[in-house]
Amino acid sequence: MIESQFAEESLRHLNEIVTRPKEEQEKLLLNILEKNRDTVFGKKYGFDRIRSVSDFQKAVPFTAFEDYEPLINREIAGERGVFTADPPYFYCISSGSMGTVKYFPLTREDAVLQHRYWDGAIRAIIRRDLSQYSEEELFGKIFLMSDAYLTNMPDGIMNGVRSGVASRMQQEDGTYPYELFYAPEEVLFPKTLCDMQYVKFRFALEQPDITAIHANFVHKCTAMLRFLERHWDAFLHDMETGDVSPEFKVDEEWKDYLKRNLKPNPKRAEELRRLSGPDLSDGLIRKIWPNVKYLRLSSGMQFHPYIEILDHYSGSLPVYPFLFAASEGMFCVAAGVGRMDEYIMIPDLCFFEFLPEQDENGPCLTLTQLKEGEKYEIVITTVSGLYRYRLGDVIEVHGFYENSPIISINYRKSQILNLADEKMNSTQFEGAISNFLDESGMRAIGYCVSACREKDPPCYRVFLEAKGAPPKEPSFLMDQKLCENCFGYRGAREAEELSEAELIFLPPNTFEEYERLGTGTGKRNEQTKPLKIITSQEQIDFFKRKGRL
Repeated sequence: MIESQFAEESLRHLNEIVTRPKEEQEKLLLNILEKNRDTVFGKKYGFDRIRSVSDFQKAVPFTAFEDYEPLINREIAGERGVFTADPPYFYCISSGSMGTVKYFPLTREDAVLQHRYWDGAIRAIIRRDLSQYSEEELFGKIFLMSDAYLTNMPDGIMNGVRSGVASRMQQEDGTYPYELFYAPEEVLFPKTLCDMQYVKFRFALEQPDITAIHANFVHKCTAMLRFLERHWDAFLHDMETGDVSPEFKVDEEWKDYLKRNLKPNPKRAEELRRLSGPDLSDGLIRKIWPNVKYLRLSSGMQFHPYIEILDHYSGSLPVYPFLFAASEGMFCVAAGVGRMDEYIMIPDLCFFEFLPEQDENGPCLTLTQLKEGEKYEIVITTVSGLYRYRLGDVIEVHGFYENSPIISINYRKSQILNLADEKMNSTQFEGAISNFLDESGMRAIGYCVSACREKDPPCYRVFLEAKGAPPKEPSFLMDQKLCENCFGYRGAREAEELSEAELIFLPPNTFEEYERLGTGTGKRNEQTKPLKIITSQEQIDFFKRKGRL
């Protein structure tokens, strides 16, 4: 009842503030500046003299992570009052998809805001859009696929991915709703960084009454379902006997934990064994857990092929596409169940500014100056101490929720291929992959692209793991689809500044092995996005080796 009441109050608050985004944005900005006027950053840029949005834009330049890194290191070393008057409550670890791991200090105020929308408003939106079901039918027993691995900084402050900060706050306050989830606290919040797929499924398979599946990203969800399908017989054997089959890489501590907490269950194993067969994967989720009503996970145009795979496994269950957030901040919640590329910008989460995609040196716009159909790069100022921070994400406005924009996430500016001034962004690459799969009839498991400078002229090298028979001349077809989706690429090909793309097919389980290698080396991958554009020599060597180049 408490969770339901909090959810409804959170959605009411959201519905109120989107009617007056200009006032909410200005109030938020001035409150941030007033509160932090005496910080190192505030004194440097004269926060005490700023009285308006225009004053702020004149006084504070655009910033990037490099502007904060030395100051963050001072905070990690124990100095206070660097960015915010409030002390760091949590250090958010970036995915590190484009380089080394980064730490962003978050305040408790940030955690409270995240809890309001992430746990409150989102729950109310799901309840609103699936009103034919009761609270118990929607939230009675949730299979949480995502990890919340939390550790400590040297001074004892907790760190982890952004999804962990609100959970940490609830744990601390004694309000975390463990009863809503499928497994004990030790499984939800593991104390060691390891691959938890096997452990999670052992607990989830025991329970036929799962009502929902929550994950951070659609590609993580599909990867776990492939893992389950591939090891199906071994899972059933372990459920029946209480053992851990040798094919699973599970450390001794978790083996002991499973044996102490899960008794042999031959009856449930036999129920699941009746599902076995060549069509096991078709509607797998509903077969195992017939009471699942929806999936909650981040998706959208950048995840298109993974959504098709998910539909196959889920039997086209309703999907709530969660939110738009990053290590640096939280920005939007999805407008509704099934609305895959529609995110509501929330006026009291960050102060937002926007640079037009085609004119980043033009006027910097505010939330209420955006136009439907236009694309913009987001600039954020947060309650946790980022000021005019260029996030790098480009969004497109599709309409309005009351007076606040509804947007989709198009691409990240740093993820642009540019071998011959073709400036291909990730959205265009995704479109080419999607068109290739549609025409070939193949189904993607994973894919990425690298620049091949060994040729003269250079070319794109696309690595693809997929199911189905490849078409004739697959590299030619891929090159054709790249030309169709990117005008700059087509021009570079016609001018012979680029060679024909190379399409390299990868053996089964390559992308799963890549992620497992990351976990095995101690890298944090709870919130990593799908690898699309290869940026390091280590990645190039791995995929060339797997593709036998």
